[in-house]
Amino acid sequence: MAAADHVWTLQEIASLLDQSQACPMRVVGYEPILWVTDVARAVAHYERLGFTTSSHDEGYAFAHRDDLTIHLAVRSRRGSRERALRSRR
Repeated sequence: MAAADHVWTLQEIASLLDQSQACPMRVVGYEPILWVTDVARAVAHYERLGFTTSSHDEGYAFAHRDDLTIHLAVRSRRGSRERALRSRR
């Protein structure tokens, strides 16, 4: 698995934070990626909850509310997810 494909577990993040004395690090944000079977349906759901939404393409979208952004991705569209993440940098 390439480093860019790694999904961090909470234990791994906690371990890195515990090691912060040796390697100073500050977490400044978090944007979860939720795997969905139907992006359009997920977008409609989050809009009903009061989120604004934007789309990268038909297989990847974002739900925004206050300072939170949730990524909505079709599991089989992994290449789309990676393109979207690179475009946000």
